[in-house]
Amino acid sequence: MIRRFPLLQGSVIEGWTAGTLGDDSSDRVPGPSTYWFDTVVNVGAARAAAWAGQYHADPVAPPDSVAGALRDVVPSGGFVGGPALDRAFSSPQWQATVYLSLTTGRVVVLGVDD
Repeated sequence: MIRRFPLLQGSVIEGWTAGTLGDDSSDRVPGPSTYWFDTVVNVGAARAAAWAGQYHADPVAPPDSVAGALRDVVPSGGFVGGPALDRAFSSPQWQATVYLSLTTGRVVVLGVDD
């Protein structure tokens, strides 16, 4: 997971899950799979606040598409995020959508392999 999202180095992983998009029973044309990766990580309140300031994060709606297996570890309450924060976590291979919980110091990362 850290290999995919290096900014999370040194953090406590509270949960993660991954898979492929699409249904194996569909009539989709054969080809490369598109992978997804969801994680909830405790980065600490200070680090979350620093990222919020550095990447100009604004209030956002809670993550509604997080995998069911992680819903119990997603913190309740408000989140901040935005395009600059998403870009900071993204790479040429992974497109990230990031949600910071400033009150808990947790970050929810939803990644899709481009």
